[in-house]
Amino acid sequence: MDKKRLAHIVLALLTSGSVLLGAYLPFAWSGLAGYAVAGVVLVVWAAYAGRLYQEDREARTTQ
Repeated sequence: MDKKRLAHIVLALLTSGSVLLGAYLPFAWSGLAGYAVAGVVLVVWAAYAGRLYQEDREARTTQ
């Protein structure tokens, strides 16, 4: 499997897993922690995907 594809899968699993843990763990702080982790993962994922997009775009313009 391609490393880029694997990274996207891992980030998706982290996002959905943290939301599920935040929703279903029976602790008062679990919701806040789960959704905070999901928000951080989404920001990291967006930065990673944006960097890949920029690299691909620059590679196309230099050809």
